[in-house]
Amino acid sequence: GQDFTAVPTPPGETLKAYGWFEDQSCWSGNIEVTAAHPLTAPFTTTIASVPVDGYIEQWPSAATVLLRKKAGGMPAMVTYPLGAGRIVVTTSFEDWARANGRSSNESQALLAGIMRWGISRKREFPVYRWGSRSVLDLPVTIKNLTEADADTVVWGVSTSSLGYLPLRTEHRAVPAGASVPQHVTFTPEEVPWLGNHEPGIVTLTYSLQDSSRTVKAGLPWDLPRPWIVQPTGEAVSFLIEQWPDQVKAASEVRLGLAVDSEFALSDSVIPVHVSVRNDGREAFSGFVTLSSWQVPSQTIAVAAGPSALDTVDTMFGPLRLTTGHDGLSGGGSIVAELRAAPGGPALASAVKNILNNPTLLDVSFEADEREAGVGDELHVLGRIANHSMGEVDLRYQLFFTNHYSPPESRCTQMKTEWRPLHIDYRDTTTLTETYGITAPCTGIIEAELLLCTSGERCWTTGDGWTRRATASVELPGTRVEVSSGEFDIVSGPAFRIPVRVRNVGKRPVIGGQVGLSYLWFLQQTPPEVRSAPFDLPRDGETTIVLDLPLPPGGVWPKYSLATCYRDVYWPPNIGDAVVNWGHRTIHDLLYGGEVGAVAGFVAPAGSTEISGTLEVRNRSSAARHFTVTADQDALGLHDQRELDIGHLQMARTALTVPVPAATPYGRWPMRVRMTDGALITREFVLILEHDPPSVLIALTPDAASYQASAPVTVKVDLLPGLLAHPFPGTLEFECGRFGITETRGITLESRQRT
Repeated sequence: GQDFTAVPTPPGETLKAYGWFEDQSCWSGNIEVTAAHPLTAPFTTTIASVPVDGYIEQWPSAATVLLRKKAGGMPAMVTYPLGAGRIVVTTSFEDWARANGRSSNESQALLAGIMRWGISRKREFPVYRWGSRSVLDLPVTIKNLTEADADTVVWGVSTSSLGYLPLRTEHRAVPAGASVPQHVTFTPEEVPWLGNHEPGIVTLTYSLQDSSRTVKAGLPWDLPRPWIVQPTGEAVSFLIEQWPDQVKAASEVRLGLAVDSEFALSDSVIPVHVSVRNDGREAFSGFVTLSSWQVPSQTIAVAAGPSALDTVDTMFGPLRLTTGHDGLSGGGSIVAELRAAPGGPALASAVKNILNNPTLLDVSFEADEREAGVGDELHVLGRIANHSMGEVDLRYQLFFTNHYSPPESRCTQMKTEWRPLHIDYRDTTTLTETYGITAPCTGIIEAELLLCTSGERCWTTGDGWTRRATASVELPGTRVEVSSGEFDIVSGPAFRIPVRVRNVGKRPVIGGQVGLSYLWFLQQTPPEVRSAPFDLPRDGETTIVLDLPLPPGGVWPKYSLATCYRDVYWPPNIGDAVVNWGHRTIHDLLYGGEVGAVAGFVAPAGSTEISGTLEVRNRSSAARHFTVTADQDALGLHDQRELDIGHLQMARTALTVPVPAATPYGRWPMRVRMTDGALITREFVLILEHDPPSVLIALTPDAASYQASAPVTVKVDLLPGLLAHPFPGTLEFECGRFGITETRGITLESRQRT
């Protein structure tokens, strides 16, 4: 019922209702239709079957009551205006009922009507009474919203259950963009299949066609299809009603009955809420009698003025509830009857069913660790919240079981005795237990909590009710974390790397091995492998230094780093286990140093030498001596430099290559080689560039056109690029059509216009 507090109401108005928790109802023949409305039009009788739990006790003054509960007469659906729209409030649960076997054709039609009425722009509809066979006259406006003319209107009707039904076709000109008003008249009973539709909101539709054109069908024998100018759209909606000829007059006094919970304990006294609504014009006073099986009746005086509400809250009991069987809850019911005088006829009655399920418990169970190992203690914590209507007495038992471990190393099972447990009303109790792992078991330790409500044994049918909760703790095998430190090249030559090994598992490592090797993808020769043994206690770590000979032939592969172990807790039939391995790429530049060009080695035209700078970096973990050589046979270059460079430092050296005057322009490869103290060689090819001069030339005449025999003057602009020195040359001018050729000597300056 508290969910209804979210429903908006007009200022100063109140809406109060009860739901499934306080008032569960029957769903067959349980509703009375009390008002003619588009929402109630689908009902053909005043008594309907709609799944409803609870009732509406207070509602806004402008509300219309559409449905009432047959038991007691309290409203189950109302509607009222709010702002520019309307609110519909119902205690129906058609959404849940459809999926749980409680739905009906009437309740489905009611839900469809709410949706169609809610999305419609109109709140009032033309009404047609089904069976009258009269003519329905609907004023409509046909709108052609396209840019094409139409000469045919196809009429139809649309319903929520049957979809589209054809009505008729008429020839009427509807030009592009035009609006044509007209009246559509027909008798609904003559529309084919419309009689199979439940009463409710029906929509008149139309589409526009052009009869002068057709659409070719897909198959040769198919008839041509009409040319659609505008697809089907809504014209107007109307309401079909099928009310019975005689309507039973409803009582003017209504009765509602609700409790705090659908569950209660046998022999308990529970709070009861009684609602009396007087919809008459005169004041009412009377009595409400509460009764139940083997419980003395209780009479309450009530009084309500015209269009007023009277509520009474009282305690009722002690209840006598059945215990249930075959897994079904027992229970009972409370009956409320409204009378004008004691012993008089009942004006209204209401029933509230009560379930006897005293063990409404919320159970959580967890361990303090997710992983554990031999020597650890597990602590489990259980929380049990009592949501019943009173205090409960239980018994509980705890199990600890080792799963998925070999039999020879399995931990022993621990099982407690049955222990009593008392939980007060609305209270929460905490249970704790400790389990020590004394054996080297693997797999998981599962802790299980059993709760029993009654009886000496909880496994016999009808001898109590059991709840179970579990918590699991993993028992992982040995786990080792392996990481590599900074590496170095040592004499041999060999690749030296410190390996850090750390025990991150829950058990000691006995007889472990850490290995270092290369990953050889293209070589047929087995790779070199170096390994060392180690033992580690829990949380222990150590560093092992491994030297791996460098591969021959300048092949620089990847290396792998792996760890295997056999601890004393593993059975003999379990082999070695590789628990960690990884790889990283070792480029040749990491074996000591790298060399590269950082500037220069491009000379402008006319240069007599090419110069630049080489950079050498020491990538190793110690200071080293490097020899750098540069060779270019065509230019006669053979140069060598000796460099001493510290750890992770770099040095630069300038290099000048002479260019003989007779050497043509072009590019020459220069081989640069770097060797360190470990005889590891790194080389690359550097391109020396000596480019010819670059000149931009533009010709501009002094006029756009000339007279015959007139002199023509042409301006020549020359813009050279970068030149090493003034560059002498010749400029040739030619006008082939007139046989004119002229040559002039010229000297260009670097980047100077001439």
